[in-house]
Amino acid sequence: MMLPTGEHLGVKPALTGTQYFHVAEVGNLYESVKDKADLVWPLEAMEYGTLEFGVRNCDGYVLAFAEQRH
Repeated sequence: MMLPTGEHLGVKPALTGTQYFHVAEVGNLYESVKDKADLVWPLEAMEYGTLEFGVRNCDGYVLAFAEQRH
């Protein structure tokens, strides 16, 4: 996924919401990035059945990484 920014696009992007990426072993991913990323929320079990965390990327977009719990 590319979320481009830049003057050549004419205006600053205005995407709202959160982009979700479903991954295997989200806990391992969290451990590898938690001290390096701008965390929006820590790893947590959500009531809708996922284990997930969120980060803000360098352009301000919120990206969530989630694993479905069984």
